[in-house]
Amino acid sequence: MAQGTTQAAGLLPGIALMLALAACAPSDRARVAICGQALSALEPGAERLAMLPSTSPDTVVLRYRVDRDAFELACRFAPRGLESDGLDLRAVRSGREGVVSPAVLFLLKTYGLGHGGTIDSGALPAWAYLAQQLVNGLAPAAIYALLATGYALIYGLTGRINLAFGEFTTVGAFAALAGIVAAAGVGATLPGLAMAGLGLAALTGGALGAVLYALVFRPLQQHSSQALLIATVGLAIALGEALRLLTGSRQRWLQPFFTEPFTAGAIVVNPGQIGLAGLALTAIVAMIVGLHRTAFGRAYRACADDPGAAALVGVDIASVTRWTCVGGGMLAAIAGFVVATHYGIVSFAMGTLWGLKALTAAVVGGIGSVPGAALGGMLIGLFESLWAGYLPSDYKEVAVFAVLATMLALRPNGLFGQTAAANNPMLWRSRSER
Repeated sequence: MAQGTTQAAGLLPGIALMLALAACAPSDRARVAICGQALSALEPGAERLAMLPSTSPDTVVLRYRVDRDAFELACRFAPRGLESDGLDLRAVRSGREGVVSPAVLFLLKTYGLGHGGTIDSGALPAWAYLAQQLVNGLAPAAIYALLATGYALIYGLTGRINLAFGEFTTVGAFAALAGIVAAAGVGATLPGLAMAGLGLAALTGGALGAVLYALVFRPLQQHSSQALLIATVGLAIALGEALRLLTGSRQRWLQPFFTEPFTAGAIVVNPGQIGLAGLALTAIVAMIVGLHRTAFGRAYRACADDPGAAALVGVDIASVTRWTCVGGGMLAAIAGFVVATHYGIVSFAMGTLWGLKALTAAVVGGIGSVPGAALGGMLIGLFESLWAGYLPSDYKEVAVFAVLATMLALRPNGLFGQTAAANNPMLWRSRSER
């Protein structure tokens, strides 16, 4: 009898919630559903107990439990009127965290509540869900493709890997944030803000590339590859610590750009995703065309093929290496601009993981091939999105690095890389060491 009473008592909150929902009008039920989505996004794993009465007709209060402690979540909506359906979420107060910041509320409405903050109309068809995940992977694919292209650009000339590219991305993100804030201070429009952030990020990345050449490649170009790798790791640590001291250890928030979604059939598309993917594609195509149609590109390919012969015909190898580092740094910083404007979060410690996963992408595509590395970045970005959509997202990074281990074991030169011969001119730095 006691056990039955206990079980009945445990069902009472759920019964009360169902009765409360049944008594609500359809718009009220929609508000409760939106507030429930906010609860799931802010408190993963929370158990919803009941809907509580509110002193305001435009506020929904849900009682929930985390572990053994009970809390309340209050969601305030826009008042209903002739021009409003009353489903626009205006503020959220969590019992554990307090009132969420405007930045968190923006991210919650943009990414945590479905299209425009409204409830989902139902499960998507399998093809539409797949297409939605591919669209969601556009921004990560753009980031990885830009970084992987930077890796391949430098490796194709020197046979060396710059392990500081992740921190270059972080510096580019902070530079983009500074440019946007400065432009906002003079009243620039939204396109002006984006151009200011992109321009300052690219300039900063180019300057970092020049520093990379002056501090690492120029003094160590005749030394072993291990010495250069260790130097780039040291440069990465120095940049990360400098950012921590200059900006502090807390995250910086930036409202993402062009986030008003539109629907394409059953798919929700964020214009920012399309724009950032287009930006990455433009930068990569410009780099590839430049390598094949410009004087610098001819000098680059000559040095990569046979540096001795290139020097004999008057090619300045040092200058080509310097500008290659500048170009790689600009690509990494543009990737930082994509991170800042898409995710809206900038932190001094975020670059390492971006850099390692982009290196994985470059290896998958073929790190000696600029187009192959770019394609590898796109594949890794889409792979991450599909994994998060169909499999546990906690293991997303594990899966990416498992792909790296598999490629190194089965196809170490990547999908589009060339098999390295003993006299491969790409390894000219190594040959000079023997």
